[in-house]
Amino acid sequence: MTKATYDKTITLFEGLLKVLHPFMPFITEEIWHTIKDRAENDYIIVAEYPKAASTNAALAADFGVFEGIVTNVRNIRKEKNISPKETLELAIKGNIYVLSQAWFDLITKLCNLSAINSITENLQGMPSFIAGNLECFVPITIAVDPLEELKKLTADLDYTKGFLKSVQAKLANERFVANAKPEAVESERKKKPTLTLKLSYWKNRLGRCRANLA
Repeated sequence: MTKATYDKTITLFEGLLKVLHPFMPFITEEIWHTIKDRAENDYIIVAEYPKAASTNAALAADFGVFEGIVTNVRNIRKEKNISPKETLELAIKGNIYVLSQAWFDLITKLCNLSAINSITENLQGMPSFIAGNLECFVPITIAVDPLEELKKLTADLDYTKGFLKSVQAKLANERFVANAKPEAVESERKKKPTLTLKLSYWKNRLGRCRANLA
């Protein structure tokens, strides 16, 4: 490793330590003084916090969808006690081309999928979730307990209602809108349509679940 590469690595690591310091103060301070010779008063607690650079909004949105799919598929494995070694399929309703093939390659690897299929109709009785604007289903042969499904859907609906209510309250708060950073206000505004979509999704799922139990 060249000195330039080493110095750049240390600089990047220092940035990570600064971000972690509020959550892990003692260990980050110790590492801060271990990785590099410091002046007497050069402590991480008084170091300048990293400043956010320009961001790629489209890439961040794609990553959010990617993260949502991977997290939910893994949660379904855990809930249904399906081994990570067992391959699953993923079925996506909606515009599957919202993500590039590179993202789907990562999803296939991280979720151990045998296929990702595009569908036009809901897969009744199959575990499902929302990731971004995509409605996703995981076809499995394990029977789903309708009462457990009702309980889970009710909890998901209540959580989404509460989350949306808190976002609406922030946006209705004139002091927040006037005094918060513009990017913070815009972040809350962007949450609203996604949460509204999720709310509609959970309501429809809950309605179908109750109809099946009737």
